[in-house]
Amino acid sequence: MYYLKARLFPTILTVIPFITGIFLLTEKYSDCIIISGNYFILLSRLLFIPAVFFLMVQINRVVAKEIFQRFYFADELNMPTTIMLLWSDRELTISMKEKIRKLIENKFGIKLKDEYSEKQNPEEAKRLIATAVSQVRNVLRENKLLLNHNIEYGFVRNLIGGSFVSFLFSLICAIICRVLLNELKYSIIFAFFAIFYLIPILLSSFLIKKYGKYYAKVLFEQFLTLK
Repeated sequence: MYYLKARLFPTILTVIPFITGIFLLTEKYSDCIIISGNYFILLSRLLFIPAVFFLMVQINRVVAKEIFQRFYFADELNMPTTIMLLWSDRELTISMKEKIRKLIENKFGIKLKDEYSEKQNPEEAKRLIATAVSQVRNVLRENKLLLNHNIEYGFVRNLIGGSFVSFLFSLICAIICRVLLNELKYSIIFAFFAIFYLIPILLSSFLIKKYGKYYAKVLFEQFLTLK
C-alpha cells in the first residue's frame, strides 16, 4: 500500500516528460534505424518505459529524502516528531507533552530531559527524543490512521522530489530541442513541463513542513491512546 500510493503514484505524475521524450525520439528517428520503423517504435517503448518507471521510483525517493527533506529538516534531530516534544516548541500543549513523556518512560524506560537540562544540552535532548520516537513508531506500525498520514507525507515528499528531477530534465530538453535540434514545437512542450513541475518545487517548504507536522501530531495522538 505504501509503495503504491507514496512512491508509484508520484512517479506516474512526474514521469510524463521522460515518456514524452521516448515517444518523440522513437517517432523522429525510427527511419534512421535498420529495423522496420513500426517495430523499432514498439520495441523501444516496451523496453524503455517500464525501465524508466522503475528507475524514477528510486531516483524520486532519493532526491526527495536526501535533498529536500534533509534541506528542510537537516536530519532526524530536526524532524517535527523530534522538535514537537522539546519544551521550547509551542506546537503541542505542555500538558500533552507531559503525558507523552510519561508514557514514553513507562513503556520504553526512556526518561526525556527536563526543561533545564534541555536548555543546557539541546542536541542531547533531541537525540534522546529521536530514540524514543523510533520506539513509538514501532509500536504504532499497524495503526491504520498513522499509516494513512505517513502515506500522505511520503506522497508529497516524493512528488516534490520527482518534480525536481522532471523540471531539470524538461528544462534541458527544451534547450536542446530549441538550440541544437531547432525543433520549436518540442521545445515548447518541454518548456511547458518545466513550468508545470516548478510549481511543487516552489511550494516544497510549505508542503513538506505542513504534512510533516500532520504526521507528527497524529503519531503522538495515537500513541496516547495506547494503554
